Amino acid sequence: MPKKRSKAPFVITCIVISVIAFLCVYLSLIGQNLFPRDLSFSLHAVTAAGQEPGIKKGSALLIDRRYYPRVGEIAAFYTAGSDKIKFGTVVMSNANQFMLQTERDGELLEVGYEFVDGYVYAVVPHLGTVWAFLHDYQIYVWGVFGVAAAALITVGATGKARYRKKRAQALCEIFEFYGAKYDLEDAGLEY
Repeated sequence: MPKKRSKAPFVITCIVISVIAFLCVYLSLIGQNLFPRDLSFSLHAVTAAGQEPGIKKGSALLIDRRYYPRVGEIAAFYTAGSDKIKFGTVVMSNANQFMLQTERDGELLEVGYEFVDGYVYAVVPHLGTVWAFLHDYQIYVWGVFGVAAAALITVGATGKARYRKKRAQALCEIFEFYGAKYDLEDAGLEY
C-alpha cells in the first residue's frame, strides 16, 4: 500500500501564493501612501527624481507623524490646495511655521505646522520601484491574479476527481498484476 502524501506543502504553497497575490493587488490599488493618513506612520513611494533632498527615485520613505521634524531633518508636507506630499529639509522653525529647503528649486518655503505631515524616519531603497511598477501596471497585476486564482480554483475543484482517477489506475495495475499471476497458476506454470 503506497504511503499517503502530506497535504502540508501544497497548503503552505497556496497560502504563500495567496499572500503575495494579495500584497501585489493591494500595492497596485493604493497611491503613493501605503497607510491611511490617520495612522502614526506612513510609507511613501518616491516616484519622481529630484523631488526630495538626497533621496533617490525608487525609494520608499517611512514617515513618522507623531513628532514634528527638527532642524536638519527631512520634513514631509502638503501645500495648500494640494493632496500630493512633498519633502524638504528643515532649515529653521519658529512658533507657527517651518522654513524648508527643497532640492528641486533650492528655494526656501514657509510651511505652517498644519501642513507638515511628519519627518522622514527611514529610507528603504528600491521598494518604491516595485511599488510604482505594481501601481503603474495594475491591469497586468489583476490579470496575473485572475489567472492564478482561476488555476487554484481549478486545482481545488478537480482534486477529488484527480484522486479518484489515480486510485482507479492504481487498482487496475494491482488487478492486472495479480490477474497475470492467477493466469500463470491456472495454466500450471511456476512463476
